[in-house]
Amino acid sequence: MKFELSVYAKELIYHKVSFPFGVLYLCDNFFISEIFSEIHLNEDKIFKIVETLVDYYGKNAKVCYISNRVNSYSSTPQLWVKALEENDIFSSGAIVYYSLSGLMNFEIENYICPKEMRSFNTLSAAIEWVKNKTCVSEN
Repeated sequence: MKFELSVYAKELIYHKVSFPFGVLYLCDNFFISEIFSEIHLNEDKIFKIVETLVDYYGKNAKVCYISNRVNSYSSTPQLWVKALEENDIFSSGAIVYYSLSGLMNFEIENYICPKEMRSFNTLSAAIEWVKNKTCVSEN
């Protein structure tokens, strides 16, 4: 389910940031990404996302993220690791998958990513999990 179609879009205060490749929903201490179909998140796109997060939350913030994978897209997990080495803004992450291949991708990413990650098959479960995490924004 897309975030804007969920009950949380009415309950949470958020700032929407649109890119040609997807959308970020920036909440108080976590954000949700929804990347468009058939996109490859290359280094430029990943660093643009991280730059946007640092600008919004602050350089020393530790925020949780939710990757709401409503569409099929690709990325290179090592590029996320590289981006996080430069801007260590993520405290933990939740991946919402809607297919078996999405779950398999999570397993690979979880192996590579140095942060705590969990997989969920519903957006609401992922949101409830990050709401209970200790994430700190500078805002």
